[in-house]
Amino acid sequence: MRAEWHDFSKGLWSVGGKEHTMTGYIRRAKGLHAIRTPHLRSRDGSTKLYDLTAHSLFRFDDVQIQAAGGSLYRAGAVVTSSLNGSRLRFVSMPAQPGLNDYLFITGGGLALKLDDGGSVTTWGITNPGGPPSLAETSAGTGALANGVYKYKVVFRNGSTGSRSNAQDLDAPITIASGPSSVSLTNIPVSSDGQVTEREIYRTTVGGALYFLAITISDNSTTSTTDNVADADLLSFQLQTDNDRPYDSCAEAWFHDSVMWMTRDTQPGTAGRAYYSPIGRPESLLGFVEVSNTDDPCQVGFSFAESNWVMTQKNIYRITGDAEPFIPRKVHQCPGTIYPYTVVVTPFGVVYQSFDGIRLFDGNTSTLIGFEAIGPIFRGQTIENLGPFVGTTATYAKEEYIISDGTTTLAINLRLGTWRDLGIGCSALYTEQDTPNVIASFNFGVYALEDYSTVLDGTDAIDLEWELGAKISDISQRTIIQRVYIDIDTGGQLLTPTLVIDNTTIELPTFLTNSRELVEYSINRTCRLVGLRLTGQIEDVVNLYAVELDLAMGVSNSTNQQASQGRG
Repeated sequence: MRAEWHDFSKGLWSVGGKEHTMTGYIRRAKGLHAIRTPHLRSRDGSTKLYDLTAHSLFRFDDVQIQAAGGSLYRAGAVVTSSLNGSRLRFVSMPAQPGLNDYLFITGGGLALKLDDGGSVTTWGITNPGGPPSLAETSAGTGALANGVYKYKVVFRNGSTGSRSNAQDLDAPITIASGPSSVSLTNIPVSSDGQVTEREIYRTTVGGALYFLAITISDNSTTSTTDNVADADLLSFQLQTDNDRPYDSCAEAWFHDSVMWMTRDTQPGTAGRAYYSPIGRPESLLGFVEVSNTDDPCQVGFSFAESNWVMTQKNIYRITGDAEPFIPRKVHQCPGTIYPYTVVVTPFGVVYQSFDGIRLFDGNTSTLIGFEAIGPIFRGQTIENLGPFVGTTATYAKEEYIISDGTTTLAINLRLGTWRDLGIGCSALYTEQDTPNVIASFNFGVYALEDYSTVLDGTDAIDLEWELGAKISDISQRTIIQRVYIDIDTGGQLLTPTLVIDNTTIELPTFLTNSRELVEYSINRTCRLVGLRLTGQIEDVVNLYAVELDLAMGVSNSTNQQASQGRG
């Protein structure tokens, strides 16, 4: 009698007894290739890019960005070491005509932005600390009539167009000998290197509204003269909604010309999502009370032309194109406590929740791939997979890839099949303008599964494949006579192990330089039998089939001795 495995097209299935593994699935899939075919193929290697153990990765302006510890790197070079070591969130937005593009960064204890040259500045601008000094001049010859005028100073970044709020205190002056002009001295200078301009705003005589009067095109001049008549003031009115985004927010995302932030660590703010004015991502306009401190906000995202916030327990859709924004709960859709597992994909939003990996389509949230490996997401160990709590995730080539730092798993969202990459990643990111998945593991940053290499840098790939068990006729004694392995190991040494009932029997190692039929003489009784292959490989391995010769109906009094060896 022959028992055989010829179809390996379905990927990983580790739930239930080994004998219940369905056709096409395997029990262990460490080091398995992403492409599903009837045979098993080892995954591609990875090209090392940087000697960094990164916790955050991104690509901006065609340059790779990394964060390791409290430092931010651009192409492997430190640009700042002012962060607190937490995982970062990166947000890029469509470029605005006439303005420089910036990468916005939060989550490291500071809200920062990075320009295309590698300069790091604060996200938003702190307002001036005090007012300028004022004095009436040119009595009888100026353009300002008698009465009360008030002044405000604003810092501005000419590259981004962003402004600070004005100083808190008014700067009033009464013109008594008009028409006159006003001398301004001690004009505030910013310590922020991004400030390239200062704007002087003024009321009309006796008025309450401030209008742009003077622009100082530097950050050094401390005196000027205002001789602008009320009628000649620019119509541009002083903005009062340019507060800096909070350094205490760990999450940010961009939706419909508005920058959003959440997961605020300040007391009493855990349920809030903050938003900017339209088209001004460096300013903070207001907030929405999405939930409360019993159900803290975790992450936000733009998906299906809508704006969403995920809390620990729920998912909310934020409705409205402008104030007032209204949160509406999507019923029976659980949230997450693992915000860095939330990934927007063409199939929907995929994330780890309390009970497993879920896919949210805008209306419902459904467990995916649970039947195959679900218990590990609920704290159990199955086969070679222990309890799994994801810390980083990405999407690439129809796969949702998630890692807990020790194990990295991938589920094909079209097929619903899992594989085990055989590494533990501290960070994952898919570049949008290249085909590369970037990952940090083994003390480096790599281009993951690069078809041009068969090594992870200089390291061999960890391979562990196990087939589901075949079950013999339990009414009679069965002997495994021989094992046949149809394989091409690419010159790599593999160890085959028979998994018989509750025991394992390691067979002699073997290698092939092409596709061969490897044969072992076994002669051992069994009820359940499976095969495991392990190795540290430095070339491609392809497994095509495994067959067993079984002898049925052997007397129960027969005592068969195991004999091992290739032959």
